[in-house]
Amino acid sequence: MADLHSTGSDNEGFDSREDADFIREKIVRPPLTKRQVAKRCLIDAGFGVLFGVSAAVALCAAKPVVESAFGSHEKKTPIAFSEDHPGEGTLSGESASEEANPSASDAAAQAAQESAEQAQQEKIDEAAAKAVEKYRSSSDYAFAVEEVMRTAARDADAGIVTVSPADATNDIFGNPVSIEKAYAGAVIAKTERELLILTDLDAVKDTSSVTVTFGTGDSAQAVLKGKDALMEMAVISIDPSALRPQTVGTLKVLEPGNSYAVQKGDMIVAAGAPIGRVHAVDYGAVALTEDSVIIPDGTIRALHSSCSCNYEKGTFLINREGKLVGFSSPLQGPGDGENGSVFCGISEYKQTLEKMSNGVRVPWFGAYYQNVTEMMQENGAPEGVYITEVVNGSPAYAAGIQSGDVIVGAGKKIISRRTDLQDTLSRTESGSELSITAMRPGRDGYSKLSFKVTIGER
Repeated sequence: MADLHSTGSDNEGFDSREDADFIREKIVRPPLTKRQVAKRCLIDAGFGVLFGVSAAVALCAAKPVVESAFGSHEKKTPIAFSEDHPGEGTLSGESASEEANPSASDAAAQAAQESAEQAQQEKIDEAAAKAVEKYRSSSDYAFAVEEVMRTAARDADAGIVTVSPADATNDIFGNPVSIEKAYAGAVIAKTERELLILTDLDAVKDTSSVTVTFGTGDSAQAVLKGKDALMEMAVISIDPSALRPQTVGTLKVLEPGNSYAVQKGDMIVAAGAPIGRVHAVDYGAVALTEDSVIIPDGTIRALHSSCSCNYEKGTFLINREGKLVGFSSPLQGPGDGENGSVFCGISEYKQTLEKMSNGVRVPWFGAYYQNVTEMMQENGAPEGVYITEVVNGSPAYAAGIQSGDVIVGAGKKIISRRTDLQDTLSRTESGSELSITAMRPGRDGYSKLSFKVTIGER
């Protein structure tokens, strides 16, 4: 038997180093041709397109499920109105407000501003005088003024809509009947997603649906954004996509203006339903401005006008620049023996209007109050806000606050003036609890009391 490890020349085993090296050699495939490379690129691209389409289809199919489960995160544009301050636009020599107490730097800035405004007014007066000189007679001038006010009234009416609540009732035979009433509404803001309309609270109260009709004849269903039972006003919203582009394009937005700048003698337009019919207009002059008229939880600036006004259907006061400066409210109607109409200025209402427009509930405290005067302090009253009356059934009433109490603190804030309390209340959410510190008069002077007030909703 031959040895397997033999090194003889006739051995058929692998005994050469070259044979071993051959075993270790790497076999290399021949390089791809251009045609093969192009073919593979096309195949890879095809698979990429196929996977991309499949992913897109899967995403589209899953989107409604995900949005339904987790909700849509699309952001709406918040509504904000410019802030006005008492004294803006007042004529020289007139009192701005009881709250005015500027420092030296503020007084200097205010003087500079008044000087600039006076110079501007002089230019306007000069231009007006030159324009008047062009007319040959007083009748020509009267016709020119009439044309200006007619144009202003027409522009104001372009921002007025008809708000119709539909209530279902039954006739004598038990059949359902739809009863519709018409109220005036003013378009106060426009975004890509909604049109906001200020209207009378009765237009949306105790109704199943509300329809808004525009001057072009288009109509759409509205939803309630916010309400104010105290001033009897509400803000409703409609989707502009439900209207024709023609209607949206020709719609006039009656942006809230500066009612502090309205003065006696200013020409003004009453739009909405001044005579009880929507889209009626009237124009006249401002007869009197009345600052700091006390209402529950604050004050308003009352604008007395010779214009007609309907407090039930809604009337809006528009200045010559087309800005909304006042609105009708049964809370501030004319008193006994008074003629004309009384409107609430819009400037002090803008915070409330913003809350309603953004779907935020308007806080309700429920008391009439004023600043403690110097004479009251001389008689021993502390500095703070004096409660003149508490509304029956209000949160303040339920907490035990009484007429004659002087509020000196609210939350963590010291209350020195009524604007301090108004600002604190406006920033407090409805339903939350607010700590009130008050001083109550007695035989031995004023005693300190604490109250827990659960803020309500107007």
